[in-house]
Amino acid sequence: MKKILLCLLAILLSLGVLCACNDSTGGTTDGDTGGNDNIEEEVKGTEGLAYELTEDGSGYVVVGLGTASAKEMVIPSKHEGKPVVGIGEGAFDSKTHITSVKIPNSVKTIESRAFGCCTQITTVSLGASVETIGESAFKECTKLQSISLPQSVKSIEKTAFFGSGLVEVSLGNVEHIGERAFSQCNALVKIEIPASVKTMESEAFSECKELANAKIADGITVVGEAAFFKCTSLVSVEIPASVTVIEEDAFLGCIQLSSVSLPEGLTDLGPRAFGDCRSLVSIEIPSSVVNMRSAFHECSALETIKIPEGVTDIGSFERCFSLKSIEIPDGVTKIGSSAFFGCRSLKNLVIPDTVTAIGKNAFDGCNALESITLPFLGGEGLKETTLGDCFGSNTNLRWLKKIVITGGTIIPDSAFEYQRSMTELVLPAGITHIGEYALASCTGLTTIHFGGTKAEWETITKDAYWNLNTGEYTVICIDGTIQK
Repeated sequence: MKKILLCLLAILLSLGVLCACNDSTGGTTDGDTGGNDNIEEEVKGTEGLAYELTEDGSGYVVVGLGTASAKEMVIPSKHEGKPVVGIGEGAFDSKTHITSVKIPNSVKTIESRAFGCCTQITTVSLGASVETIGESAFKECTKLQSISLPQSVKSIEKTAFFGSGLVEVSLGNVEHIGERAFSQCNALVKIEIPASVKTMESEAFSECKELANAKIADGITVVGEAAFFKCTSLVSVEIPASVTVIEEDAFLGCIQLSSVSLPEGLTDLGPRAFGDCRSLVSIEIPSSVVNMRSAFHECSALETIKIPEGVTDIGSFERCFSLKSIEIPDGVTKIGSSAFFGCRSLKNLVIPDTVTAIGKNAFDGCNALESITLPFLGGEGLKETTLGDCFGSNTNLRWLKKIVITGGTIIPDSAFEYQRSMTELVLPAGITHIGEYALASCTGLTTIHFGGTKAEWETITKDAYWNLNTGEYTVICIDGTIQK
């Protein structure tokens, strides 16, 4: 009996030693990757897929379905003993039976149109080594509602998710967002652009009809061309202090955007940057801005705006129907053609003396304008400019009562002809010539303020019929008055 017990004890001791030896080898348990998140157990993929060896022979790329017919597509991590490193161009393009895709950690590149137009895909699991999502890779995957990009993804190429069904997306640590990468993702309701983004090409999120909120992380310096073009549900956008440039058409057609705060440090507002933002009522332009070329074109609800001192070209406020007041600083040198076309709520406008050119029809359709101050009429800028050239008409501007001219040397032919509602005209001392019919038929004129003396008024050359049918008026000079 003792011999039997001793034998059993020896066996038990032997088993204990073996277990201890096994524990001392440092082996891993399930889920332990030895400290490297990208290491995973070999993934057994869908059978029958087609492969091609890479040029250097180090791995394989999946290039098509081959004989596979599974709806739930699993890309293997290895094929014939070598890693699967990519999914080739058009590999699963328009394969509408596929419902889900699982991509292993071995894959680094998803090439163009890899899963384009796979309209039944609802789930995509990306491995932790994917670096590039190619052009149109998931274009028009209309049932794909969400995707989380691993930290490894650095580039999302042109139209990668164009027209997909994404409701939400996490951009991870991406550095490049290609042209129209998320354009027409009409179910996308919010987006946060991380600070890692270095380049965002044109129309990156354009025409996302349900996008209501956009947050741009601090660190981004440029909001790209047409980035949120025609995001018609966008009501708020957070623009960080790091942004210095908002490129052309960036928010064009965001018709629900009612307010936006522009950071101090912003220098450049591109053409139509906020064009046709028809819910935008007011905007404060930071003093750092030097270029704002027609940035608020056709903002039909915009009521007030103050332009900072450093701006030299204001561009156009065409069809800003509700604009009631605008402050144009000294330093602006040009008022372009149709600059205030259709600003039918504007009552008073002062153009500074630094302006040397006023374009055709600059104030056409300013139907409520009661007074205007111009640095010249004719003279240095457009030598034959008449009031009609500025307003798009040579007929009676029925709303305009007071006109102030602060510079120039001539009043050209027919400059104010038929301005029957004008009651008051202010002219500078430097005027030396008044052309024919310049004030003809200004029947409402009662007062001309002249910045010089009575003698200087008399020395001004006045062509024939310059004041035909004006009725009685008073010329008020600095040393007295002259009656007609």
